[in-house]
Amino acid sequence: ILALWLIPGLGPRRIYRIVDQFKPIETVFRESPARLSDQLRIDISIAHQIPHARESKVFDRELKLISDFGLDILDFTQAEYPVLLKETVNAPPIMYVRGNVDFNLGLPIGFVGSRKASFYGKNMCHKLIKRMAQINPNTIILSGLALGIDSAAHKAALDFGLKTVAVLAGGLSSIYPTQNRNLAKSIETNGALITEFPVKSKPIAINFPLRNRIISGMSKGVVIVESGSRSGASITAG
Repeated sequence: ILALWLIPGLGPRRIYRIVDQFKPIETVFRESPARLSDQLRIDISIAHQIPHARESKVFDRELKLISDFGLDILDFTQAEYPVLLKETVNAPPIMYVRGNVDFNLGLPIGFVGSRKASFYGKNMCHKLIKRMAQINPNTIILSGLALGIDSAAHKAALDFGLKTVAVLAGGLSSIYPTQNRNLAKSIETNGALITEFPVKSKPIAINFPLRNRIISGMSKGVVIVESGSRSGASITAG
């Protein structure tokens, strides 16, 4: 599944179709490009990449990076994959993980808000999470590791002994924003850093709405602490 995920233009829906149609999945790599193009309704240029996907330089390089950065890989067929996320439209077939948390235990709640949060907003975020920790110590706080409310939520979770999960909009080879590298290390020890993007992916603008769907998809509820009416936080809530 990872080899397929690295093929540009294939995407989640087609990967789900492959898993559904080819059993065991390894048989897809023995099909002719012409038949794959017809069965999966994909461009022949994409179909030509499938039989060689597991022997490609891209795949070999990705496996080395996964090892070098100490990452784990979850695919959607594994029991450890977040059950709630499977219900999301176009849920990522692959999740890259660094840390140690059971995504299917506890009460996952997303916290989102402005990167330019006010002192009041950060303080309210702290109070809300403190109260959540008192009511249910199995609460898991999910956010996006951005500056402002995201950072306040992760820090409050750590302060009050809750697990916290940071969903990144780029690969796990580098932390964005760089100001949160130390925070990211703390999250690894009491939660996890996760992303759908290959290890060396840059956090480009189009990735952030995709990241937001994972925060909402993994959560049983989303709290907007403070944000503008048009913002990533409002997209996540939607």
